Amino acid sequence: MLMDYEKIGLKVGLEIHQQLNTKRKLFCHCPTVLSDKVDGEVFRILRPTLSEMGEIDRAALLEMRKGKKFIYQYCKDNCCLVELDEEPPHLPSEEAIDIALEVALLMNMNIVDVSYVMRKIVIDGSNTSGFKELCF
Repeated sequence: MLMDYEKIGLKVGLEIHQQLNTKRKLFCHCPTVLSDKVDGEVFRILRPTLSEMGEIDRAALLEMRKGKKFIYQYCKDNCCLVELDEEPPHLPSEEAIDIALEVALLMNMNIVDVSYVMRKIVIDGSNTSGFKELCF
């Protein structure tokens, strides 16, 4: 049976992960250079939080029950309170947005009208913080 995707309103998006060599990081003013220098450490125990619907993600709950503790090292030359999840994200880098728009246009993609920055929940310790753009 053939599905009429237009009739059912199916929309499919493509998410591309690419680190850009811009003057600053996407959601803060820190430079994008990497460094082996360690100026300090942050100790964290990650906990799941309630969703907008008042529920806790079961996978996040299972990760929390493992009792893992995480130590993150940072270099003060390229890390700030945004990266340490102690401050909300700043406005996105205009340079990064321009690059993303140029790539999208070169790939003949449709550009969305609205984009919102949201917190990215990572409970496995793979990063201290994360923000993503939700596009409509």
